[in-house]
Amino acid sequence: MIYRVEVHTGDVEGAGTDGDVWLWIDGNRGRSGWQSLDNDRDNFERNQTDVFELQLSDLGALTAAFVYFRPSGAKSDWFLSWANVGTLSLTHEDWVTTEGWFKLDRLGTIEQP
Repeated sequence: MIYRVEVHTGDVEGAGTDGDVWLWIDGNRGRSGWQSLDNDRDNFERNQTDVFELQLSDLGALTAAFVYFRPSGAKSDWFLSWANVGTLSLTHEDWVTTEGWFKLDRLGTIEQP
């Protein structure tokens, strides 16, 4: 099954990042494990929506998704605007500056562990 993932970087000075981003999806029929969000584009640049299609087994109804960020490179901080995967969404509109993960939920709020 193909899962479409959309991630939007905000439109503020220095918003883009050279850091690494992964996604983990849970469903009522399985878990994806960490999936690298990377393709042949220059991802996570200012005011850009990056789209990724992940080929995974059928996870069933989505119950949770998590974004993991690891800063790296000269432009390490990231202004994460929003992210969507299936019925799950996250609106952040703030800087992500440290390594760690965030939970996407149906209410569009962000949770850190």
